[in-house]
Amino acid sequence: MSHQESFEITFKEGIYFLKGTLDEFSDLSILMSIKGDAKLDMGGVKWCNSIGLRNITYILGRWSADSFVYLNCSTSYIEQVNMVPALLGNKGCPGRIESLYVPYYCAACATEEEFLYDLSYFKDYLSGGAQPKRKCRMCQNDMSLEKLFFLFAQTP
Repeated sequence: MSHQESFEITFKEGIYFLKGTLDEFSDLSILMSIKGDAKLDMGGVKWCNSIGLRNITYILGRWSADSFVYLNCSTSYIEQVNMVPALLGNKGCPGRIESLYVPYYCAACATEEEFLYDLSYFKDYLSGGAQPKRKCRMCQNDMSLEKLFFLFAQTP
């Protein structure tokens, strides 16, 4: 017996909010009707499987939208974008990530935390500059982040 997780897309103030598990049961058909520029808030997508990724990639490849922006991307979705570059669209419908949750790690106390940032905050870091500082809430030591997390932004 299969267990179907809930998935929904709501539209509010010009943004499509995706929420739930992106899998073979996810109904993405509302996205096919988008024209012009699209904004997709991915903050509610906590997990995706390969069939869900295939389905969203299929839609992105056939979209009528001119371009799209991802907002509030979860770390799990960014990990998928790093493995499947087609999730950022194509020449006919290019996409970009505007904001995302970034995982930081404290080596001193083994604390991991995610923080929401605009991708532009990391522009200097991604160009070879210093890593943005973040203090651990538990022990006040500096936290670090993994540059490979931003693989999607480092490719031309």
